[in-house]
Amino acid sequence: MNTFQLTCFLSVAKTLNFSRTAQELSITQPAVSHQINTLEKELNVKLFHRTSKSVSLTQEGLQFLPDADDMLHIAVSAKERLASREQSISLAIGCHNQAELQMIPGILRDLKKEYPQLRPMIHIVSFENIGTLLENGRIQLMFGIRGAYQNPAFCYKEVFTCHMACVCAPDHPFATLPSITLEQLCGEVVLCIPHKIDEVIFQAQRQAGDRTASSLRYFGDGYEGTLALVKAGMGYTVLPDLGDVMDPELCCIPILDLPKISVGIYYLQQSETPLIRRFCQLLKASFSPSQPSSPAPSAHP
Repeated sequence: MNTFQLTCFLSVAKTLNFSRTAQELSITQPAVSHQINTLEKELNVKLFHRTSKSVSLTQEGLQFLPDADDMLHIAVSAKERLASREQSISLAIGCHNQAELQMIPGILRDLKKEYPQLRPMIHIVSFENIGTLLENGRIQLMFGIRGAYQNPAFCYKEVFTCHMACVCAPDHPFATLPSITLEQLCGEVVLCIPHKIDEVIFQAQRQAGDRTASSLRYFGDGYEGTLALVKAGMGYTVLPDLGDVMDPELCCIPILDLPKISVGIYYLQQSETPLIRRFCQLLKASFSPSQPSSPAPSAHP
């Protein structure tokens, strides 16, 4: 497997057109086909469904896509560093969603001041796949809730605790409440598809969903899909209250009778470094969770 094979694969995956890839890479179409064929032979899988009229990724091709992107990025970065004789410090970070991603820029800005040779890489990975990247050493740390991952090789460092929250649009009847309880949750609710979020969050959503008729339940595909439906006025959802990094277009109302959760960083025990410890310290110092002011009055949409 070489970088040119990966470049051809990623280009075809983007264009779904062998002729267009040949034009982009200034090679012939048979040369593109040869690179894809040799890559498929090496991997012993078909990466594309090809007919005379269309090209599409196979399931194996979809699975290989993030790996190919990572391998090419690493190879190109390594080549550049070696060419410049640069002594860099790598930090590969995994996060599940946009809220976690929002926590990172300020931390990296401060870390860069302390570690001028820092070369970070951020991976946005689905909940069901991110643990594999950490276990295989593809990332060095990842965000997560305490207890989400049972792998004995993983270490967990708490960064903060926070309430579970009712998340809704500003015009929702719950939006003006300072806090709320499970008993008060009613009406249309948006739930995340199982296995797309942490089990702790899923169980909290389930407690809300079980109180609602099936005709009033909507389902989102992952964190962003769930929030998109909430923004569209399909009801409220239940998610951790991550404070300032939550979507500013939505309201977060702490749910007082659900236990607080511990949010932190997972890493491999043998991979703990001063850099990872400093990342956690800066993250902890930067987080400011929302504080419920008082028990909520009764509310019904």
